Amino acid sequence: MNLGKNISAVINRACKSVVRIYTSSSVGAGVIVSNDTLIITNAHVIEGGPRIKVETIGGKILNAFLVVKMRRYDIAFLFIKNSQLGSEVTVIKLPDKISYSVGDTVFAIGHPQGLNHTVNRGIISAVDRKIVSGNFPFKIYGLNWIQTDTPVSRGHSGGPLINEHGEMVGLNTWIANSTDGKGINFSLPSRYFKPWISYLKDYLNPKKRINRLLCPVCGSFSSLERYYCTFCGAKLNFDIRRKELLHKLKRTPLV
Repeated sequence: MNLGKNISAVINRACKSVVRIYTSSSVGAGVIVSNDTLIITNAHVIEGGPRIKVETIGGKILNAFLVVKMRRYDIAFLFIKNSQLGSEVTVIKLPDKISYSVGDTVFAIGHPQGLNHTVNRGIISAVDRKIVSGNFPFKIYGLNWIQTDTPVSRGHSGGPLINEHGEMVGLNTWIANSTDGKGINFSLPSRYFKPWISYLKDYLNPKKRINRLLCPVCGSFSSLERYYCTFCGAKLNFDIRRKELLHKLKRTPLV
C-alpha cells in the first residue's frame, strides 16, 4: 500500500468535515461531529457577536445556532440544519478508544490568515500535560492537554487535531504566546467532549427524552430534578433552553 496516497485520502476526507466560522469580529474553524450537523469549536472563536455563520469546504455559507458554550473548556457547540448542506461535507471520525503517544504524527486543520483548509503536520510532544504556572489563559488550569509542535495560528482555533487514521484526537485550542514558546501548542483531548456529543445528539432530537442535564459551566451531568449543578453549583436551565432551541429550529419539542 502506498502510505503517502493513503494519508492524502485520510486528510482529504477529514477536511470535508472542517468548516470556517465567522462572527462580526472573529474567525476560526469548526468541526462537524454528527450526522445531524452538530459542530464543535472553541468558545473564543464565537465571542465576536451573536450572529454566527459557517462556510463549508464547498463554499456554502449558512447560519448557525449556538447550542451551548462552556468557557471552562473553551468549547462551544453549534447547529445548522443538515438539509442545507451538500454532499461535499462529511462527519469527522472520533476514536473508539483513546490511544496516542509522544512522537505520534498528527495533523492540524484550520484557516490561518484566511487560507481555508490549511493542513499542518507535527508530532505529539507530551500527553496529559498539566499547566500549573506560567503566563497562560486561566481556562487551561486543571485540565490535561495534548501538547504538539504542529505549526498553528489563530485560524486553526476550533479545528481538529487528527491522527494518521483521520480520527479527531483533539481540538486545537491555544498556543504559547511568547518568543520562546514557538512550537508549543495545545489541543483539548477528545475524551473530554465525546460524552457531550452523544448527549447533544439526543438533546437536539425532539423524539428523544433526556434524563439528565448538562452543566454549561463545568460540563458535568446532573439529574433532571436538580436546579443547580451537583458539582459546581451553577444554575441549570438546559431543559428550558432545549425547548427554545427546538422551537427556533422549527422542530416540535416534547412536552
